Amino acid sequence: IENNFKNDKRIILAQLSRNFGHHHAMMAGLSLVNGDLVFLIDSDLEESPELINIFYEKYLNYNCDVVYGYQQSRKGGLNEKTLGFLFYKAFNFLSTIKLTRNVCVARIMTRDYVENLLKVKDKALFLAGVWELIGFRQVPIQITKNSRKKSSYSFKKRVVQALTAISSFSTRPLFMIFLIGLLTLILGAILFLYNTYIYFSTNASPPGFMTLFVLQIISLGLIVFNQGIIAIYLSTIFKELKDRPNYIIRKIFSP
Repeated sequence: IENNFKNDKRIILAQLSRNFGHHHAMMAGLSLVNGDLVFLIDSDLEESPELINIFYEKYLNYNCDVVYGYQQSRKGGLNEKTLGFLFYKAFNFLSTIKLTRNVCVARIMTRDYVENLLKVKDKALFLAGVWELIGFRQVPIQITKNSRKKSSYSFKKRVVQALTAISSFSTRPLFMIFLIGLLTLILGAILFLYNTYIYFSTNASPPGFMTLFVLQIISLGLIVFNQGIIAIYLSTIFKELKDRPNYIIRKIFSP
C-alpha cells in the first residue's frame, strides 16, 4: 500500500501503532489534513465516495460549515434498528446535546470547524456528540448506506458505546439518583407522620411490620439522598476534568 502512495504528494497514509478505536482513528486522520474543506468518509465505503459532489453542492447553496449525512431508515436487521432507535431516544432524553437520528460519518467540513473539533481531547470519545457539541452552521442531508458486510459492532460493543456516549454528554442520571432519594425520603416522612397520627388519635400502636416498613423507607431514602448529593458534586468534577473548551470563537471581525 505504501508504494502506491509514494509518488502522489496529495495523499497521506497514516498507520497507527495499534487499534485505538474507530473514533480516535478518525480524529488522528483529521489532525493530518490541511485543506480548506475536509470530506470525511468511512473506508468500508458503505457511504459512497460520490456523495462528495452532493455534499459540496449543498455546502455552496447553504454557505454553511458542515454538511452531514443521515439515514431516514437505519440499515441492518431488526436488532440493529431497535437498538439504534432506543439509543437515540435515551441519549436525546438524558443529554442537553440533541442528535439527529441515524447520523452518518460522511460529511464535508470547513477548516475552522475541523480545527475546533480537534480541540476536544476526550479519552472516552463519542464523535456524534462532539460533532454536535462544536456547533457552527450544520446542514443535514438524507443519504442511503450500502450494506457491504455484517457490522463489526457486536451487541457488547454497542452497549459499551451507548454507555460511553451517555456518560460523556449527560449528568442527568446523577441528578435522577438525587431526586429518587429525595422522593423516597419524603415518602418515608409522610408514612411516619401518618403512623404518628394513628397512634395519638386512636391510642393504637401501628402494626410491627408497618413500623419496620417506615424505618426501611426512611433509611433507604437517606442513603440514596446522600448518594445523590455526592453524585451532584461528582458531576461538577466530571465536567471540569473533561477540559473541553468553554467557548469557541468562530470568527473575529476587525477593521
